Amino acid sequence: MDKCPRGESSHSPDYISDRRLGFGFEKPNTDYMFWILEEAEVLPHRPRSVKSLPSHVYFTYDELVDGKERVRLAKDM
Repeated sequence: MDKCPRGESSHSPDYISDRRLGFGFEKPNTDYMFWILEEAEVLPHRPRSVKSLPSHVYFTYDELVDGKERVRLAKDM
């Protein structure tokens, strides 16, 4: 959590825990970097997930912006 702005570091452990359970890390003994994105982008095609989801999930940026109405979860790619 080096160099993480105050207030933002509280979200990182939750994200890391969720990713470890749902998606995993390809190289467990490797340092990973995370960015907090502050720029919003309008998605006029209003993408939705392929299936109903019981909780929060992660999508790849490319999957959301490619124009498809139905998008896949990052862990399913």
